[in-house]
Amino acid sequence: MPFIKMLLRKYCYKNIGDYKREMTMNVKHSGVFTNPEVLERLNKLEKSPQMQGKLNELKEGVKNNAFDPMRLIPLIPVVLIIGAVGNYLPSLDYSTYKYPLLIIIAFVVCFAGKFFVTNKVDVNTLYANNVLTPILNAILPGTVLENSEGIDDSIFNNLLPISSRYYSSKHIIFGDEFKTEFSNMQAIHFSRSESGKSVKKTDFIGQVLLINTKTNINGHIRIVPVTGKNFMGQKLSGYYGKKTKEESEVQTESIEFNNSYSIFSTDDFYTKLVLDPSFIEILNNLQKRMRVCIYLDSEHIIAAFDSGRYILGNPGKSGIENLSLTREYARFRDVLAEYYEIISVIREKLQN
Repeated sequence: MPFIKMLLRKYCYKNIGDYKREMTMNVKHSGVFTNPEVLERLNKLEKSPQMQGKLNELKEGVKNNAFDPMRLIPLIPVVLIIGAVGNYLPSLDYSTYKYPLLIIIAFVVCFAGKFFVTNKVDVNTLYANNVLTPILNAILPGTVLENSEGIDDSIFNNLLPISSRYYSSKHIIFGDEFKTEFSNMQAIHFSRSESGKSVKKTDFIGQVLLINTKTNINGHIRIVPVTGKNFMGQKLSGYYGKKTKEESEVQTESIEFNNSYSIFSTDDFYTKLVLDPSFIEILNNLQKRMRVCIYLDSEHIIAAFDSGRYILGNPGKSGIENLSLTREYARFRDVLAEYYEIISVIREKLQN
């Protein structure tokens, strides 16, 4: 019977394309990250000699960059010579020979640097090319990873207009239909202390997801977290920016949501379309763990997650021998799945 009902429903659509789109909508977007087939693909890939070579290359690079006391052995003769000079020439006027002594010290530092700096391996690039890129392509084929900054600062400025500088890394362009983008991001601003010194303050550190797509939004919609309240009990938005003259503040039927977020919008219709009860519940649950900011306009869908940390970081020496594709995949799978689900749900609401 269920199969017959499904067939009847299928033929109620105007064409097979409408049916497929409806079936796709009923599958959680996060499933692309948690699909068991991804693990199967990674297990198969990891067994190949080529991938084993790449993993071993990364392991050796991490161990090479870690501090090894054995590297100090070549410096022992230098230390003994300096000690002997100090012991046999106690009456030496060091102020007279301060410049030659400085030259000797500089030589020792450069000599040590030969063992601790010049031989360092670019683990960041190795991890991106040998581990992250294969994993991400097992999830969504065609995904591109760039270690450098990629998302334009103007995107970040829409989220945190009070911040003065934005730093991003691990720029990913997923291989989905909409080329969803990801980046770690830190936002800072500078203020003056009572003594007049410039003080750097961190406004945000977390992740940003972006979809460049046409929407029918007139102007923009900002959903920003409440960062506190003033002495009159009015909500404050901090570095996410207060309401501007062109914006109106929208209230929802959820008291919890209204206490946790402010909605500044120039398009009342699409604001209510996006913020249906199910999506409000998602954001209410998220705000218990982190601040979330959403910015929507006619060309962009942007979501920022103030998780307080970067993800997709390089592995350290501890446990490096157990490095594997499946272990690294497990480290970030659920986080990316949650973020991807949220921005995909918004996109779906705006394009249906």
